[in-house]
Amino acid sequence: MRNWWKVWFAKGRGVEASDPVIIENFDPNYLLFEETAKVLKADQSSRVFIPVRINSMGSGPNRVNQEFVEVMCSISRIDKYKLIPIAEIEPIRLNAARQVREQLRGLGIKSIVVISPGFCSRRSLLVYQSVFDPGEVEISCLPVFGDRDPSNWTESWHGIQEVFLEFGKLWYYRLWVLG
Repeated sequence: MRNWWKVWFAKGRGVEASDPVIIENFDPNYLLFEETAKVLKADQSSRVFIPVRINSMGSGPNRVNQEFVEVMCSISRIDKYKLIPIAEIEPIRLNAARQVREQLRGLGIKSIVVISPGFCSRRSLLVYQSVFDPGEVEISCLPVFGDRDPSNWTESWHGIQEVFLEFGKLWYYRLWVLG
């Protein structure tokens, strides 16, 4: 029973063939770019959108974030991508998803895959499903795990801390932010 609940507790949702991919790069993480490259190589997507912090002038992407993304895309061999400058307004994930939705409107997109850090993937999926109208766009979420994953998160204090923090954030979003 213990193994079942620890895997369920930490898992996100699977990915389906989709267009486009959105990389949730709020806390810079190369593994998200690496996983995106795998999705592109498997022909499961053709476009990549990456939300990045807006610059202080409000006129485009923050230069540091932009150059970080350029380096990560170059190393992971993601050739074509579009940056979506976003204002980081609390709650960040919800407001970022709203800004992404506004950028994607009018492009004829029927489904998207959100590539997010593994333990916050349930929250990401919930947020994007709430932002897009039901039936408007099909949302999938691809969780990306590093050293800690659903099979071993209980083996370290940092794993337990990370999962419980994300679990708390998930319920905060469910009850307060989206409720």
